[in-house]
Amino acid sequence: EKYLVAAFIGAVWERHPEYLKQYGSRDLCYPTPDELVTAYQNALVRVDAYGRAGTYDLHSLLKFYTIGA
Repeated sequence: EKYLVAAFIGAVWERHPEYLKQYGSRDLCYPTPDELVTAYQNALVRVDAYGRAGTYDLHSLLKFYTIGA
């Protein structure tokens, strides 16, 4: 869950007026906060072919977004 929280905060911050003031309008790293919430809700009910919860894949993706690993 820590990567979900980090991604959500990153998504909110990238869209904050102070961020835009400091960094201008450059490409954003994170999906919108609404997209992150929807992805999490969808992941909670999904199971992959290996029987892992959808949150497993989402966790991996958000970890990559957050720390690049």
